Amino acid sequence: MSENINYDFAISECKRLWAEHSKNQDLSESFDKSTIENSPIGLLSKSSQIVVSVFQNKTQKSEYISPNVKEMFGYDETHDSILGMLYYIKLIAWEHITYPIQAVRIHTKIMKSIPKEEKKDVSIIYNGLKIKNKFGRILRLFIQTVPLEIDEENNPVRTLSLCQDVAPYLKDNFWWIRYTYGTKPQQVKYYHSQMGKYFDHDILSEREIEILKWIEKGLDSKEIAEKLFLSPTTVNTHRKNMIDRMGVIDTTALIQLARLCKMI
Repeated sequence: MSENINYDFAISECKRLWAEHSKNQDLSESFDKSTIENSPIGLLSKSSQIVVSVFQNKTQKSEYISPNVKEMFGYDETHDSILGMLYYIKLIAWEHITYPIQAVRIHTKIMKSIPKEEKKDVSIIYNGLKIKNKFGRILRLFIQTVPLEIDEENNPVRTLSLCQDVAPYLKDNFWWIRYTYGTKPQQVKYYHSQMGKYFDHDILSEREIEILKWIEKGLDSKEIAEKLFLSPTTVNTHRKNMIDRMGVIDTTALIQLARLCKMI
């Protein structure tokens, strides 16, 4: 597909797909930037490398983006290249050029599969998108989004986004999207670009998360095996599978990414 696509087509196709997905949505009122700037989230963006933004789902227009965006992307919040989520496409590395179109289609499909009463609690993590910033540095984005405003069908109308660079953690070129929703119990769906499909369960199994929690506490494979009545070989296999599936460089990076996803 990437051989038949360019950046302008990706932008226009994403615009069309988002407009179709959100065709019945209208914002209730204009967004007050001070609600973010004066909140703990606004303070977070001033004291960390997390870029905070608020955007409209229907138009993908940014209504707020934190000033530290310049540190990450090399452009300030008034630059056309970062005004609106669609303009991020201009910064995407060529090997990920199909990402935005795939992501919108996946989002539409998964949101349709989530019960209406649970959509209002949806939190989405987009991990691994490859961006080339103004200084030529390759970033791998970890973006978490949550709804700020929903429509009558509980679909997000206005969304809060937290974005950070996790390039030091990642080794593989693929990306994945993880949806969590509901509370009793929390449900998970995820899409993995390497496999080309989405799953009705988490990216890590319950057994893998159990093992990862012991790794986080500093236990080696032999100690974990004794606690869980497994062989050290089985524990090592689980460790390798987690690293491969998450696309991280090592166990330390695996723990860090799992923490960001609140898996552990």
